[in-house]
Amino acid sequence: MSKKNIQLLSVTLLLTFVFGTCFAASGWATELTTIIQNIINKITQLVGGICLLAIIIGGIVWMTAGADTKKVEMGKEIVTAAILGLIVVLAAGIIVNTVVNLGA
Repeated sequence: MSKKNIQLLSVTLLLTFVFGTCFAASGWATELTTIIQNIINKITQLVGGICLLAIIIGGIVWMTAGADTKKVEMGKEIVTAAILGLIVVLAAGIIVNTVVNLGA
C-alpha cells in the first residue's frame, strides 16, 4: 500500500469516526448547532489525545538526552509545541461553543 493510500485511508477513518459519532449521538433530526458542537468536541478530544502523546514523547526525548544538548532542546521544543497546540485547540473549542450557544 502506498503512502498516499495510507493517508487517504487515515483521513477517511478519522472523518467517519468524527461525523459518525456526532450524528449517531444526536440523530438526523437534531439542530445544526448540536451537530457542530459534537464535531468540535470530538475534534478537541482527538487533538487532546495527540497532544498528550506528543508531551509524553517530548518528555522521553528530553529525559533520555543525557548530555546531548541538541536532544534536550528538541525535547523541550516538542513539549512546548504540544502544550501551545493544546491551548489553541481548547481556546478554539471554547470560542466556537460560546458562539453557537449565543445563537441558540
